[in-house]
Amino acid sequence: MGLPTFGLAAREQERLRTLTLREEPLIQEMIGLQMLASLMGLLVGPLGFFLGLMHGGSLCFLPGRVGEGLRRAGWHTFQSLGKAYAALWRLCVACRACSVSPPAAGVPRRRAGSSANGQGPMAQRNSPSASPLPREGTRPAGLSHVIMLAVAAKKWPLRY
Repeated sequence: MGLPTFGLAAREQERLRTLTLREEPLIQEMIGLQMLASLMGLLVGPLGFFLGLMHGGSLCFLPGRVGEGLRRAGWHTFQSLGKAYAALWRLCVACRACSVSPPAAGVPRRRAGSSANGQGPMAQRNSPSASPLPREGTRPAGLSHVIMLAVAAKKWPLRY
């Protein structure tokens, strides 16, 4: 059970938690505006990207209605980037889980440094029979395969 929200939005809850005034920017708003300004500056060129990244946070300190609108845009940008990061992280974890499959039942695991012919792992790696291609009968372990599985299972993290 979480703490009561008293009907406040997430942004106002964060303001209450950090004890900041409405005229003061939150760190999330500053980071969001930096990202937004840097992406807009990227349309101009690399110099615009760096100028937007360096000076985007100072837009939070504008007073009045314009500053409030910019702080709100920074907050929403930060939240959207956080959700996109979380979705990509879940996709990366699913990709790793799909690419690492356990050995088949009944096949004993080998100890590290041992091989079937008694030589070490370097001899096995340098042998001509070692192939980087997957063996037949194994499923592909790529990003496109994970995306297809997630869409088929209706667990795609991004909802529109």
